[in-house]
Amino acid sequence: MSAVETMRDIAYGRKSPPRWMWPAFLFVLGAGTLFVSLLFYPGGDEWTYLFGMRFGGECSIVQATGHPCPSCGMTRSWVHVARGQVLTSAMYNLAGTTLWMWLVFGGFLGGVRLVTRDYRKWQMPYRLVAGFGLFWMIALYMGVWVVRLFGMNPLPTP
Repeated sequence: MSAVETMRDIAYGRKSPPRWMWPAFLFVLGAGTLFVSLLFYPGGDEWTYLFGMRFGGECSIVQATGHPCPSCGMTRSWVHVARGQVLTSAMYNLAGTTLWMWLVFGGFLGGVRLVTRDYRKWQMPYRLVAGFGLFWMIALYMGVWVVRLFGMNPLPTP
């Protein structure tokens, strides 16, 4: 059986994926999050830089409306939290800070599960994960954005 046929069978539910696949995915996702956020670095002018060049431009939502979008400051928050500057990161985007921490923790958890070959080690209750996801979307992502719309915007202007 070829790899394509195996993946097709997994996608159609005819076969279960190998037990190591989810922890490996978590590990790659967490390691990638950490790697990418360390690849970028903060500049003194409120921009992030990649290989010595300024990354990105002003948010098109800010240009069109004068108000930030829910994701404004997300890149800067990841860049700062990766360097241990958690408060600075939270000032840019609290949702970005918590998302970064959640992804890196998931990568750590996936790595531990792969090394120990205990694929249920430190398993979290589904309700905790789903509850955090809802809290993150409603309170941290959208809630902070609504507060910013009413003029409390901690984002420095580049």
